[in-house]
Amino acid sequence: MPQKILAPLDGSSLACGVLPHVIALTRAEGGQVTLVRVMEAPPDANAHLDPVDWQLRKAEAQAYLAEMAARLAPYKLDVTSEVLEGPIAERIIEFAHHNDSDLIALSSHGQSGLTGWTISGVAQKIIHRARRSILFVPAYHSSAMGCQDGDLGSLRYRRILVPLDGSPRAECVLGRAEALARQHDAALLLVHVVTPPYMLQRLPLTDEDHELIRRVMTRNRNEAERYFEQLKGRLSPEPCAFVIEHEHAPSALQAFIRQEQVDLVFLAAHGYVHEDKRPYGNLAANLITYGAVPIIVVQDLAHHEIEPTQAELAFSVVEYSVQGRLNAPQS
Repeated sequence: MPQKILAPLDGSSLACGVLPHVIALTRAEGGQVTLVRVMEAPPDANAHLDPVDWQLRKAEAQAYLAEMAARLAPYKLDVTSEVLEGPIAERIIEFAHHNDSDLIALSSHGQSGLTGWTISGVAQKIIHRARRSILFVPAYHSSAMGCQDGDLGSLRYRRILVPLDGSPRAECVLGRAEALARQHDAALLLVHVVTPPYMLQRLPLTDEDHELIRRVMTRNRNEAERYFEQLKGRLSPEPCAFVIEHEHAPSALQAFIRQEQVDLVFLAAHGYVHEDKRPYGNLAANLITYGAVPIIVVQDLAHHEIEPTQAELAFSVVEYSVQGRLNAPQS
């Protein structure tokens, strides 16, 4: 079944850098694409908002989305567009939930331009509150430049990385990554990082402790190699498998991505460690925050399975209280 992809745009060339990736993904899976632009009123809008000016701005936003939809037309996508009004991140998240979007295609930066921050404030809010699968494209990555030079359909993935920890949760992305690699004639890279077991210590480790660590590392490396041999027989094209030993899995993967010139990372939001019910496990969160290449994070938890933060709970209480006062009968 084709994916329902939501692509928020703000009129900037940085934000529309996700469109080459949307086209590249839908070649393998098909897709229904909704382009959204949110009009946010200034903080003092109640006193100074000119309704005529607002309607002109809305017409410009609609014309911009129509232009972007026309640029996608040659790629045979089912494209619709929508102009929303209100706080940007909140409206995009609401739209994704109400329209049951499968994937939100998001640029790291937009109208505010590139900054020293890895992720803009709006993008960060969407990533952590949408509870949907995310295609996240760093605006400074070369693949995002296709929107600026007018050629949206030239992007081809060459090396697709899938980090695996041996869990069924992490494997949930393999079918889609395999299909995408076939469609793009790309190399599919599977990676597992073997890390030392945690050892509680108040004094230096003994020789016996070091021997135990070595034995566990050797055991886990051998298991990972056997695991990859089994996977190779199930996947086409046959993947290249790598087992790396390192103290910190995210750092090892970041170095591997640079060394192997990976141009897309495909992973599940959670692996073995998922009991805390956060939107992302440690590895996915690290790659989103510190990665420099496009990444697809497949959300494997249902919306209701993700626990709200204390800030969300507190806000819900305040919002409920305010609504109650507004709806109370006047004496």
